[in-house]
Amino acid sequence: MKILKSEVVIIAILVVFGCSACTDKRDSTESNTRSEFRPSKRVAVACEQGTPISGEVFVKGSEIEFRTGPSMDHASVINRKATRVLGRTQYRTLWPSMVLDAQCETDEWLKARIVKADGNAVNWETGWVRKQYVADDATDDMKAGLIWNIGNESEFSEGEKQVVRQGALKVLEDEANCAEITTGYRSGSREGAYYVTCRAKNGGPPFNVWFTPDEVETGAVLAVPEPFPETQSRDACVGAVRVVVMDDPTLDVHQFLGYATEVHNNGNRTVIQEFSIEDNLGFELQQRARCLIQPNGHLEIAVSEVD
Repeated sequence: MKILKSEVVIIAILVVFGCSACTDKRDSTESNTRSEFRPSKRVAVACEQGTPISGEVFVKGSEIEFRTGPSMDHASVINRKATRVLGRTQYRTLWPSMVLDAQCETDEWLKARIVKADGNAVNWETGWVRKQYVADDATDDMKAGLIWNIGNESEFSEGEKQVVRQGALKVLEDEANCAEITTGYRSGSREGAYYVTCRAKNGGPPFNVWFTPDEVETGAVLAVPEPFPETQSRDACVGAVRVVVMDDPTLDVHQFLGYATEVHNNGNRTVIQEFSIEDNLGFELQQRARCLIQPNGHLEIAVSEVD
């Protein structure tokens, strides 16, 4: 009989810097006029340039320039985190997912610090932004949780933008764990489908929700699918273990202490199932199976030795 060897599964986690690694690029849309920006109450703070101001303001448009002073002649603000990670200078640009804390203003410019990004509190750089790109009130979409600026997606047709926006707002209504939608795109696995990425209310990792234009049009529930049932998931995992060990007659599945399961934000379920088999000399080998079961029942298994 063969001794079962460990199978090592490496899961690569893509760390998306998103806007943090964006280069300085002027937004192509001159959205609205500065008259829409109404300053908040004034406070007594020192401003080297401009007049003191306070209050949260919201970004209108994507990849908005952030300068070290109130003119286009000033340098762009450096993105400290992205520069440190990438090892080369990166510049900070502003996105609708950000909230700013206003400090000073001139007729055309506002000095502010980035205090929120993708729904999370941050303490990022301070710089100057043109007032035409900020507002003292969030848009209706932002109030609903749609932070992703779909209108600025140049690769989407106008029809696609409308469908995706409707779908995103429906996801915010239907998916109880979706706090905010920060991005999305066309599905790479389902032809004709789209997905949006939700920030989880439960504090877990972000997750995607997929939908088609037909589902949007018919008013279908747009939410993460129900996880595959626990009992069936465990049975499927044990069945996969039997295949891996080729129905070894010495297989002993640990029924109590060697079992655990977890449901993830995207509806997938992980089953941990420990078991043992004997080698040719009669020594017991302790093994652990990790089964990932998608809501449709598709299963992937990885087996490793128990330390």
